Amino acid sequence: MPTIRSLLWIGSGRGLAASGITEAPELDVTWVPDLAEAAKLPRVPFDGVLLEAEDAGTIGSAVARAAAIGREVPVLVCLPPACVEASQAAIAAGAAAVLQLDPEAVRPGFVRAVGDALDSEHERVAARMPQPPIPVNAANSEGAANAAIAGNAASAAFHANAAPAADVSDALPPPFVARSEAMREVAELVAVAASSPSTVLLTGETGAGKEVVARQLHTRSERAALPFVAINCAAFPEALLESELFGHVKGAFTGADRSKPGLFETAGAGTLFLDEIAEMELALQAKLLRVLQEREIRPIGGTRSIPVACRIVAATNRVLQDEVRSGHFREDLYYRLNVFPIRIPPLRERRKDILPLARHFLALHGPREGKQNC
Repeated sequence: MPTIRSLLWIGSGRGLAASGITEAPELDVTWVPDLAEAAKLPRVPFDGVLLEAEDAGTIGSAVARAAAIGREVPVLVCLPPACVEASQAAIAAGAAAVLQLDPEAVRPGFVRAVGDALDSEHERVAARMPQPPIPVNAANSEGAANAAIAGNAASAAFHANAAPAADVSDALPPPFVARSEAMREVAELVAVAASSPSTVLLTGETGAGKEVVARQLHTRSERAALPFVAINCAAFPEALLESELFGHVKGAFTGADRSKPGLFETAGAGTLFLDEIAEMELALQAKLLRVLQEREIRPIGGTRSIPVACRIVAATNRVLQDEVRSGHFREDLYYRLNVFPIRIPPLRERRKDILPLARHFLALHGPREGKQNC
């Protein structure tokens, strides 16, 4: 269940259409053509404002006005390529990020760049806020104590946070809700897997919460301060997915006017989440298998191998054993990925989580609709 963020786009409809933002299910977009129209909107809170700048000379004041309209939420500035001075002016004026968008040549990574910028700003703001202590009640103290005795601090924290509160009406449930026995078992597995560098395979139906669990694996591991990079393998054709994962060097193919690092490099020593791994073509599966075996990649068109340090977490809504038998998935890759399997049960198998989840999403999305007391 990815977090849905609300975004106010201020700028041309042509740029909005070229960006692909309106097709992204994780972004709820409101569009207005200019700052004057944006100022007329009801005072509904947004998670971010994207300003498609037209006049580089007034970009500083435009960023300030956009921030005021958005109630001081992050302002992302969208510029045509190669506007170096305008980019510097936007950052100096307080823009959280500057993104490039050429309507004549759509950038497939633009939606992801917007999501990453909003996530980074959200995490930066959250890091500045004081963190309340995690309450440990009688129902979960034994699990936390045992984990602490075993020397696994991450496991102890997980037990403390995942167990049900005494009264769910007293506080908002965390994004990872584990009130049911089925999800408590998942919590136990995540606590163990978080302290291990092993590759994790998450399985479960669409919407079961595989990315939520993947992020829990990351944030509760020693890699928490390092990047968490996610990609949906079903969203890219094979050639483009290979470029996204491995990167390419300048001149590798038509249109490659500059070198680009892939997500394996971008993740560094953090976590790379490969969602819908079963949708990957067989040829690319062979290359992924080599990465898992040799822990190195070679960008498209490159001659030099680059070491890989990230942890791989893969997810699928299919039964990979059936995919192997049908010849759609490599058996050797399956065993490389299935080192630490975790099945995420569907909501019908964890009915105790329904009410806490409903309250969480009401609190998350209610204010956006003008309902402050959800």
